Amino acid sequence: MLEGFAPNASDGPSFTQRDAEDVVEKIWDTTLAAIELPDIAKLEDAIILAWKAADTYRYDPVLRSSAFDCLRCAHRAMFEETGRVEHVGKGVEAAEEAVNICPLSHPDRPVRLSNLACILHIRFETSANTDDLDRSIALEEQVLAISPLSDRSLWLHNLAASLCVRFEATANLANLDLSIVLCEESLKLASPSDRPRQLQSLAISLGIRFDHTADICDLERGVTLLEQALILPQSTEDRRDCLSELAWSLWTRYEETRNVADLERSITLGEEVLQLCGPTHIDRSRYLANLASSLSSRFHVRKRIADLNRAIDLDEEALTLIPPNHVDRSLRLSNLAWSYGARFGSNEKLDDLDKCVTLHEQALALCPTTHNDRHYYLVNLALSLRKRFGHKSGIADLDRSIELAQSALESLPLHHPRRSYCLDILSLAQLNHIRATTRQNSNHDWYAFASLPILLLTISFQRVFNPLD
Repeated sequence: MLEGFAPNASDGPSFTQRDAEDVVEKIWDTTLAAIELPDIAKLEDAIILAWKAADTYRYDPVLRSSAFDCLRCAHRAMFEETGRVEHVGKGVEAAEEAVNICPLSHPDRPVRLSNLACILHIRFETSANTDDLDRSIALEEQVLAISPLSDRSLWLHNLAASLCVRFEATANLANLDLSIVLCEESLKLASPSDRPRQLQSLAISLGIRFDHTADICDLERGVTLLEQALILPQSTEDRRDCLSELAWSLWTRYEETRNVADLERSITLGEEVLQLCGPTHIDRSRYLANLASSLSSRFHVRKRIADLNRAIDLDEEALTLIPPNHVDRSLRLSNLAWSYGARFGSNEKLDDLDKCVTLHEQALALCPTTHNDRHYYLVNLALSLRKRFGHKSGIADLDRSIELAQSALESLPLHHPRRSYCLDILSLAQLNHIRATTRQNSNHDWYAFASLPILLLTISFQRVFNPLD
């Protein structure tokens, strides 16, 4: 405990204003030191001290607001170190108190608003509740409106990042385009110390836009920006994040160009990222999953089973590090399922195929019915079930494969570019079903044979209106 701290405030503050400010400052020092180590026991002490300070200085709104903000900081650090989601909720409550208490004209109010926006953003990431994200963006817009010009670069950067995330949640391209505009403006105003992070943020937004528009210029510029950021002085944490983004961008470029040098460098950088990341770091799961994707891609090039085995191990470790309701869990399950499916293609062990089906089932169950990419999860499960039918001849698998492919097709508008792919999957499953039912009938079911040309004509007709990509 801090020497001279008086937790009993029933008679009002017993210190002078300077003493009170010194106590709150020491609590902040304790919290930041615990984060730097990190030291969970000291973080727990910091939470207790911040609560006591908030109670002691209830008559001073500025100090009380600072104490609650310190409490928010400690809870956020506890979440990042332990992964316990309840700390996020407590952090939101503390940040709300800090904002409510802080005087409207106080110079710290923009920071209080920004900190509340940040912790709401973190809660969105753990719960996928878009109300938290919308509220976070509204707060950041308030911050931008009341902040001095000297701080404008930082607040532009924060707002741009949140708009980028909202694009990913809503698929409204206007959010992403505005995010990139704000990133460009922020970069122009950035100080030398902030420039690496601003370069990285702009590169991330450009990479996301590439994913949705396939404009290779966005991807190429993103790689260039990240290379520029890496040669600038920055903290170990910022360098790790920049390395991670560059590794992912290089892997993405490899997927477009098939330049194996990009793939090899992506893996090298991914390994370096893991070396810079502690075993309980909040982003370790993402780093593991990204490296797994690169190793899986190299398996398909080099055919080295060791790459695929390691990719599976990394993906499984990544899954253990995120909560059951994490927004990325469905995608992680799907990626792991594909790796098991690939390994089955090499070893033909049915356990791997069964695992592939089970993981695709879990991924689909976690994917919201309104998700823009739900058709991918439906098709992935349909394909794995059809593959299992080919090896186990269970007609129930084939029946369900047809139902899933039909659902995927119906979930897409008429002129969606992926509709023809879903139609192919459905058509092949239906053809397999006709062959299977024909084989099962010793009299060679005439209806099955009659259905085949009708089905083929239907497929041909549909492709006139749904041409292949």
